[in-house]
Amino acid sequence: MDYQNFERFVYSRIKRRSLMIGAGALTGLVLASQFSHQRAIAQVPFSSYPFTLGVASGEPYPTSIVLWTRLAPDSLNGGGMPQVNVPIRWEVATDPYLKHIVAKGTEIAIPELAHSVRVVVEGLKPNTWYWYRFTSGGEASPIGRTRTAPKPGRDVSKFAFAFVSCQHYEQGYYTAYKYLAEDDLDLVVHLGDYIYEGGITSGRVRQHNSPEIVTLEDYRNRHALSNPESSIVGSEFVCTSISSGGDGSDSNSTVAAYLPDNPHIKFYNGQRGYVRCVLSPTNWQTDYLVMSAVTTESGTISNRASFVIENGRLGIQQV
Repeated sequence: MDYQNFERFVYSRIKRRSLMIGAGALTGLVLASQFSHQRAIAQVPFSSYPFTLGVASGEPYPTSIVLWTRLAPDSLNGGGMPQVNVPIRWEVATDPYLKHIVAKGTEIAIPELAHSVRVVVEGLKPNTWYWYRFTSGGEASPIGRTRTAPKPGRDVSKFAFAFVSCQHYEQGYYTAYKYLAEDDLDLVVHLGDYIYEGGITSGRVRQHNSPEIVTLEDYRNRHALSNPESSIVGSEFVCTSISSGGDGSDSNSTVAAYLPDNPHIKFYNGQRGYVRCVLSPTNWQTDYLVMSAVTTESGTISNRASFVIENGRLGIQQV
């Protein structure tokens, strides 16, 4: 079993059972269900809207996709959930109004995973758009949109994706994600860093809400500080996304050391926006989209430059 399938196996199929992984690097690992199976399953009344962190999808395969959400009515303070297991229903449809359901089920959100769930939805069609939603306790999540991967070796007329990186909450607003969510894309890749672990810094556009983060709950709260923004949540549920995570703790001093000798890196480091790539059988075009300002939420985006590589022709051309 390869790593990706093993990871899916662990998160999607075993969490309802008690299992001890023997042999290998994971010897002695007790899965979440091992220490939560005796806790009652309850449909609790939420203190406020529980899907504050939105929804997300990723790991696109030709016939499957992974869906994610988390119950967190008080997302900046540990989540605000009681220490009980809570059922979450999910459904996947072929239309944005969820009238034509093709898959559905129930997952159990447990306290040990901060009431988050990951669902592997299988039996889907390749290279197809789907819409999905979670419900719990009479509350419904935003409707997300996702897409499965094409079959290996199958011709694709067009594939559009975008990538972003290094979002620092204190250094500006994430308005670029609003434009990203409105773009016509099949996939979004976040290269990291998604958060930064430092404490509150004066003189910034806005401030973190806690000292330097250390504990697991600290990290969850810091992630939540970014996610409630409608623009960033929107970019996560309009298409399939892949994130490398990262908290910036290993790069700051390293980057500072080589910036003086690499002015091109310093130039790009001073821009804010995203990169859009559109591939077709004839060419690959990359657009460098940057914000006019990030110190205000009203910044606008424009195309700083575009580059094309044509099929069968050497070199890159600016257009």
